[in-house]
Amino acid sequence: MKNGGSEYDIVVPVWGHAFTRNFVDYSLASQLSPGNIPAISDRCINYHIHTTPADRRNMEAHPLIRRLAKYANITFSDIGNTDDKYAAKSVIYREAIVGAAERNRTIVPLNADIIFADGFFSCAAKLIDSGKKVIQVVAPRAQMDPFLKELKENNTFDADGVLSVPSLSLAGIWLRHRHSLLDMHFVDGKSGENFHPSHLYWSVGSEGIIARCFHLYPIVLSTPKTTASFDTTIDDNLVANLGVTADEVVTVKDSRNMFCCELSGQDHYVGHVCKRGEWGKAYNFLNAHSPYNFRNLSVPVQIFGEKSVTKRWSMVTMKSRFFLVQMRVWGNLRRMITLPKMLIFAALRTILPLPLKNWIKRLLKRT
Repeated sequence: MKNGGSEYDIVVPVWGHAFTRNFVDYSLASQLSPGNIPAISDRCINYHIHTTPADRRNMEAHPLIRRLAKYANITFSDIGNTDDKYAAKSVIYREAIVGAAERNRTIVPLNADIIFADGFFSCAAKLIDSGKKVIQVVAPRAQMDPFLKELKENNTFDADGVLSVPSLSLAGIWLRHRHSLLDMHFVDGKSGENFHPSHLYWSVGSEGIIARCFHLYPIVLSTPKTTASFDTTIDDNLVANLGVTADEVVTVKDSRNMFCCELSGQDHYVGHVCKRGEWGKAYNFLNAHSPYNFRNLSVPVQIFGEKSVTKRWSMVTMKSRFFLVQMRVWGNLRRMITLPKMLIFAALRTILPLPLKNWIKRLLKRT
């Protein structure tokens, strides 16, 4: 490995036999494709794996870890308490981000279940070299078993186990095997079904999906700020608190250029916020978070499954934009109505009998 150019810290918390095996066999395998870590090996790459002692021994014996050592300085650290997996990962990311900033390094905080298209890392490095400070991605979930089955059937692994898939092909496989959990992000659908507005999706038929995401994954960070403040996970409000300008943040908007996705089992579930059609509750969820996250929704991300692009993309993009306008108008009207409602009820409650007060209260709640 060469030691010139900018310095990168790649940080991966992973533990448990099944998870570490999947990390090495699939996530690391994709990171070692020609356009990823090998393509940026002219820089100093520090690869930090946080795990348990037993999992470390298993990983160190894996051929792909030895292959990684050709391009990166590998360190293993004891992960400590893992009772709360999200809290454990957040502590590791927070310390790593602060440490990278203090040493003027670029950091790549990775989930262990991410699959990268070939060329992702080289494209990211070019963006950082051009002065960008943050690269954000959607990283949508795929249903692990059928997704990996198709990867293997397509002969995307070489004889050494390295996984190399072009962006368009990987996005196409994801579209065919997207996780059923993502159904609750589609704006169009049956009213009354579970809905979560952190991601908003619109189908473009077999051609792909347009996504507008409240929470985006900050997958590459190059910032001098030596604090890493965020509420629960790094996709909450970390970027909002870094003090970077809008011009310094890149959201990957075209899956044909860069694409990655996360693998999850069929039983993975993160809960829902409301039912589809309860747009008031959806807006309240969005409005309760950082305004920065709300601005993320203004960026339409196109995930293409086919080479051909028809007029449907522009039509669906306009449809998605109009939905956001409706949400903002509804939210503003709700705020305008709330105060008068409170004043009216406060005045009437002093002069009306109790049954009539309750009836008016129920009526005002419906408006």
